[in-house]
Amino acid sequence: MFHSSPYLNLARRYSKVIDLKQRSKDLKTTLITDKFSIVRDKYQTPKYPIVLCHGFSGFDTVNFIPNLLVAAERKVEGLLQINYWHGIRESLEKLGSTVLIGKVPPFGTIEERATILHNFINEQCKTLRENESKETIYNMDQKKEGEKEEKKEEKNSERVGENKTRNNQELMQASEQLSKASEKLTQTDEELSQTREKVSQTKLSQTQLSQTQLSQTKLSQTKLSQTSEKLPQNINNYLPIKINLVSHSMGGLDSRYLISKLRSPTNNYQVVSLTTISTPHHGSECADFLVDTFGSSKLMKLILPAPVFEMTTENMKTFNQSILDDPDVHYFSYGARFNPKWFNVFNLTWKIMTRQIRHKYGPEKVEKLKNIIDNDGIVSVESSKWGKYLGTLDQVDHLDLINWTNRARVTLDKVLFNKQQKFNALALYLDIADNLAKTESNGKDREIEDKDKDQEI
Repeated sequence: MFHSSPYLNLARRYSKVIDLKQRSKDLKTTLITDKFSIVRDKYQTPKYPIVLCHGFSGFDTVNFIPNLLVAAERKVEGLLQINYWHGIRESLEKLGSTVLIGKVPPFGTIEERATILHNFINEQCKTLRENESKETIYNMDQKKEGEKEEKKEEKNSERVGENKTRNNQELMQASEQLSKASEKLTQTDEELSQTREKVSQTKLSQTQLSQTQLSQTKLSQTKLSQTSEKLPQNINNYLPIKINLVSHSMGGLDSRYLISKLRSPTNNYQVVSLTTISTPHHGSECADFLVDTFGSSKLMKLILPAPVFEMTTENMKTFNQSILDDPDVHYFSYGARFNPKWFNVFNLTWKIMTRQIRHKYGPEKVEKLKNIIDNDGIVSVESSKWGKYLGTLDQVDHLDLINWTNRARVTLDKVLFNKQQKFNALALYLDIADNLAKTESNGKDREIEDKDKDQEI
């Protein structure tokens, strides 16, 4: 049925003239080709916990053979298991991050998914606050060690000059203080002589007064010490835990709704950043195609999940007008594009996306802005842009982004086309963690590049 569609025949004809290499010239500043081909030796660890938020039709973990040891640790897993974030959680935890895996209804509306995600994070942060210390939640010990290691060479090179300057300053200050003290000593010498007799007469009274003052001082210090010991614990029971959201696909829309609509001073958490990966912030042309083709059918309206209607390019305009960014949150985003081979799982959807984009903007605009048709099979690059755009991942499809790389495809690319894989999803997420750590350490820098946000094409 689909293979004989005139839409697909048209898409096939158009797809033959697409040259990603030619369009790369216009994307030099944002195109990422081999930055994430390998895992680096060193990444910085973010201080705040990371929450991974899955996309449409996603899940956290599926066990085909259930785990019999329900109360056992997470390491004791089912015999056959599929993880949405394949190997990503383990890599981030190995780096030293506290990682939470969000779980929301795969086909729920944005509001439903965001509300459940909010409840999940709220409960998890409450548990963390009750069972762990601030140091373990925020990886403070490891963070300090990492910072010491990174700044060790810099400190060593500056230490000599700093010590000399500091010693000179201290010497000058000490000399001035000594001079002033000498003057005061001379001035008070006569006064001390005159009052020596009076002091002798009132010695007994002074001794009693000193003992009384000392006793009161010790009592005050004891109370202050007891209060100080209780104060941090009391504060930790009420302060929200700061978190970083990292979201794939529709999970980014859930996260934006959560930040905009579900923020409350009573929450157990506070979002400090959101990093979205191929999120349809401006809608998906795949959703447009499904709604345009089947939306008039009452039966298909019942069959198609609600988010398909929510994520059309038209409905996302309304969404973006009502779901506003929080100025206290850093927003980052990635997009992806690829040119599919016949055996790629997104070959059909990529052609549908391309055809829809061409039809939407017209041949003249597509020719002028050739990269406008770039997509990962589900989400276009232009739709992925939100907040500070960190780049377009080249030759990466929608599932590659969560480390679901098709091994058969990689093998065929290598054997038939002598093409090596240039993308490692683990390297991407470790780099995201590294970027979050740098953002945390540079907290005073609140500049977020929003030039791509809500941009009309």
